[in-house]
Amino acid sequence: MTSTGTIFSRGSKIAAKLVVGLDGLDPYEITMFSKMKYGDPISTKRIAIQVAAAVIQNKNILKRIQANEPIIVTSSAFGSVPTASYAITREVSKLLQSANINIDRIKIMRGGDFAVSHYGTMNQKERALSMSRRNIYIGTEDLKKIKGRLVLVVDDISVTGSHEKKVHQVLSNTDANDWVFAYYYILNKKIAKLSPETEEDLNRAEIKTVLDLLPFFRAYPENPGIKLRINSRVLKFILATEPESKYDVDAFTKEEHLKVFFKALDDETIAKIYRSTNSSDGYSINKKYSRGIRILNEEILQRSSLDRFFSKITSFLSSIPDSLEQLQPEYEVIN
Repeated sequence: MTSTGTIFSRGSKIAAKLVVGLDGLDPYEITMFSKMKYGDPISTKRIAIQVAAAVIQNKNILKRIQANEPIIVTSSAFGSVPTASYAITREVSKLLQSANINIDRIKIMRGGDFAVSHYGTMNQKERALSMSRRNIYIGTEDLKKIKGRLVLVVDDISVTGSHEKKVHQVLSNTDANDWVFAYYYILNKKIAKLSPETEEDLNRAEIKTVLDLLPFFRAYPENPGIKLRINSRVLKFILATEPESKYDVDAFTKEEHLKVFFKALDDETIAKIYRSTNSSDGYSINKKYSRGIRILNEEILQRSSLDRFFSKITSFLSSIPDSLEQLQPEYEVIN
C-alpha cells in the first residue's frame, strides 16, 4: 500500500510514495524502481517525474518558487562514481528548469568505506556503523552557494534514515536557510526497523544476475540522447564475484556470467567500466573486486581494437584528480 504525503519541519521529507505495506505495492512500480537502481535511463526518467511532482507540491518549496528564490539541488553523497540517486537528481533538475524554476546545483562529497559495503543487505545497526565511518562534507565553493538558501536533497529511498541523519548534521553546520529531503520511496518505520533488508528485495526485483543488465546497455534509437550511466551499484554488482545477497549466484557461475557479459559489450562501454574501476573511489585496490577486474582486463587484452582502446584509457588516467576536493559538482568519471 502506498500514499503520497509530506512532513513539514526543517529537514523535512517529501515522498512520491510512502510505503506502508509491501503487499500492496504495484508490481510495475517495483520493476521500475529495480531497473532505475541498476542504471536504466527510461526508468530513471519515469521516477524523476514523480519525484519532481512531489517536490513542487511541497508548500515550503512552492513559496520559494513563487518568490523566484534559488533552490539548491543535490543528490545524496557520493565520491567519484555517481549513484542511482544522482541520475534521478539530474532528471529532476532538468524538469524543474524546464518549468522556469530557479535552481542551482551542488555536490555533497563522500569518502570512507563506500566501495566496500553492500548497503541494501545491512540491518539498522550495520547501516549506522557504516555511515559513521564515512566522511561527508560540502566543498568551499558550494558552501557559498547554499548560504541563506533552501537545499533540496534528492535520493531514491529512505529506509533507516542513517544517510539522511549524516547529511542533516552536515547541513546543520552550514549557513543554509533550510533543507528538504525528496525520495521516491520512504519505508514506514515498522518495516525499516524490523526488515531494512527489504530495500534489497526492491533493488533486486528485476535484476538477479549480471546478464540481466545487458538490455540497459543497448542503444535507444527512438531517444538518441538517452544512455545508461554506470553508477556505483552497477559497478559493484558487475565486479563482485562472491555472493553477498540471497539473490546472488555462486562465484563460479558469476565468473562465467561475467565472461559472457563483457564479450557482449562494445568497446566504448568496456572503456567506461574500466575507467570507473580506476576512479579515486578505490575499486581497483579492493580485494573484493579483484577477480571481476581480472576478467575485465582479460577481455580488454583479447579485443582486436586494443590500440584504440588503450588511447582512451591513457587519456582518462592523465585527467584523474588528486583528491575529492578537485572534483567539480557536475564531475562524472563516465562522461
